[in-house]
Amino acid sequence: MTKICAISDQHGHVDFKIPSCDLLIIAGDLCPAHDHSTVFQDYWLHNDFFTWLRQKDYKQCVFVGGNHDFALEQNRLRRDKFRRIRAYYIQDEWIELFGIKIYGTPWQLPFFDWAFNKPEEELVEIYKKIPNELDILISHGPPFQCLDKTIEGIFAGSKSLRKAIEDRQIKHCFTGHIHEQGSKQDLIRQTKVYNCSLLDEKYNMINQPFIIEI
Repeated sequence: MTKICAISDQHGHVDFKIPSCDLLIIAGDLCPAHDHSTVFQDYWLHNDFFTWLRQKDYKQCVFVGGNHDFALEQNRLRRDKFRRIRAYYIQDEWIELFGIKIYGTPWQLPFFDWAFNKPEEELVEIYKKIPNELDILISHGPPFQCLDKTIEGIFAGSKSLRKAIEDRQIKHCFTGHIHEQGSKQDLIRQTKVYNCSLLDEKYNMINQPFIIEI
């Protein structure tokens, strides 16, 4: 069995603990929310985030970007540096770790004209790249009507992502983005879906990481 720890939406926090695990999954929104400049984010990713990650007790890590991660959208991450600590950034691509096939995508519907925003008609084409059979899908944005309801009662998830999940054999989907649904899980047909946001809608850190074994 592989012990997985999954988080999302840490928004610059590096003052929290995660348990020892085989695979650490981070489903986007790594960077602080108060400064979207690529100069600041580039520094934060390669110093604060890198140092925090290097101190964690995991065997492998995989992460995607989110709507606050402009430096990732602009390909500013030095992937080789993170590979040295067994951390892998994936963007619309798949990787196999511990014999587990994982695909990651950062996109979501338009949200304040921030990073990795696409209209639904473009998301349809993006999600066509998702393999038909997967152990794990990591998507920062949630699927429609699945852990995507905002505090205003709006379903903010993607309909094309939901269809992509329904049409495929995917065992687990880790998502975030909608803080109000953090620390909750749901089911789309055979796919177990987890909203891993650590923060609530007021950006308070109140949720714990998801821990599962597969």
